[in-house]
Amino acid sequence: MALPRSGALTLRDIAAEFDPQYSASKAYKFSEFYAGGSYVPAGAMSNPASGSAAAIPASGAMKISDFYGASAGATRQRVFYIRRADGAPAPPSLATFAAWAGPVGWSIAALAADDARGLNVYKVTLTQTFSAAPLNASNFESNAWSAVTLHDLSDLVVTISGPTEATVGQTVTLTANVRGGEGPISYLWSGDAAGAGRTSTVTRSRRGDEDATVTVTRGTQTASDDHEVEFSAETWSPALPAASTICAGISRTVRQTSSLGRTRTVTVTGTKPWSSWSAWSPAVSAVCAGIEFEQTRTRTCTSGGQTHTQTETQDATGTKLWGAWSDPPWTPAAPAASSLCEGVKRTVTQRRVRVRTCTSLGQTHRQTDPQTRTVAVTGTKDCSNYPAPVFTEYTVEESGRGQIAITAAWTTAAGARRNGAAIQPHHLCGRSDWPGLETDVCGYDPSGSFTDRRGFPPGTHTISTSVRAVFGSADGPVSVTTTVSRTVTIDSGEQP
Repeated sequence: MALPRSGALTLRDIAAEFDPQYSASKAYKFSEFYAGGSYVPAGAMSNPASGSAAAIPASGAMKISDFYGASAGATRQRVFYIRRADGAPAPPSLATFAAWAGPVGWSIAALAADDARGLNVYKVTLTQTFSAAPLNASNFESNAWSAVTLHDLSDLVVTISGPTEATVGQTVTLTANVRGGEGPISYLWSGDAAGAGRTSTVTRSRRGDEDATVTVTRGTQTASDDHEVEFSAETWSPALPAASTICAGISRTVRQTSSLGRTRTVTVTGTKPWSSWSAWSPAVSAVCAGIEFEQTRTRTCTSGGQTHTQTETQDATGTKLWGAWSDPPWTPAAPAASSLCEGVKRTVTQRRVRVRTCTSLGQTHRQTDPQTRTVAVTGTKDCSNYPAPVFTEYTVEESGRGQIAITAAWTTAAGARRNGAAIQPHHLCGRSDWPGLETDVCGYDPSGSFTDRRGFPPGTHTISTSVRAVFGSADGPVSVTTTVSRTVTIDSGEQP
């Protein structure tokens, strides 16, 4: 509405003009209004004409000059809201408004977006040098710009605030927000909403849309707004991880909260494949044959920023070849056959320990092989003993009258053996250079003798006698001879 051009100016005139939430039942004070038209807290304003808040009556009627100021040249401000029409390329600029001086001397002081009052709404602050002629919104509205619609604060506007998305079963509260207009406010909800208050609720038991319309009446003005709420199935957050992103066999527990405020705990078991198993380690070919050990193999899987590892074990036996056996000598040593008499047998029990090694798993292993054997040795040494016969008596001496007497006796020597067996000579043969004994005289007795006396010419005579023992052997007769000699001198005067 427009303020009166003359006469008395009531508090309700000012309130209806400048209070966006005007209500006939609301109590007002003049001190709550700034002289320029902006609604401000009590005590924060003054009369621009007199510079004193006392010039504005606290109650009752007041003159227009009290509100506008009486002194020529005084200034005041007024605020308007401009809404840019849908599709307009840009909001009006300060330069656009400044180019219009207006019939009563308004000038632009500020232009700023005020989205709190709606999309594409701009707050315009105008400053006017005081004029005795009254001013109202029609002075400004009579000048229009392309794609711009001017709204005074007195226009009735209603908008519905509330969620546009909800979950099935959820109750959504919608609120009607009103500005402008004059007089008492009445609400009427329709569509899928109902009620006659500032708020209403909508809900839905299945998926779909709920449409609500609120119609607001204030004085002679009516405004309405529509609002749509899309209901979807109950949603849970945070989202569950896909099983394909979690390693197979690993479970992940997630605590979720639903769009209706409910909570639950969900366990997801993974299906993501693991990597292939690694080869068994260590390899059997790297471990000494016969050594038992434990092999392991692993596989991995990465999920949730973490790498998991699985391990399997099994018992195994190595196959790596050992080193060659050592060849230590047998002890005690067996006698050589050549050291034993032919035909003599000797049995010897010998022992030794063979050793072999193998290195694996950072360790040198050692195996031993104790061995025992019996060795029989048959001698090949010729241990036959063929002792020479022994003279038991042998004398050669002058017996007088140019004669020499000889006495010889012999016998087989003890200890005759053939290959270790005691034997006797086959026969004994005596021989001497004594006249008549120059040929062998053999006998089978183990002993023999002879005695004789003969004449010899003067001179020195050496008489030698030998006895030969003959032994039988595999290689033929073996003869062993013993010879003795004596020297005798016959003087020339001792001829027979």
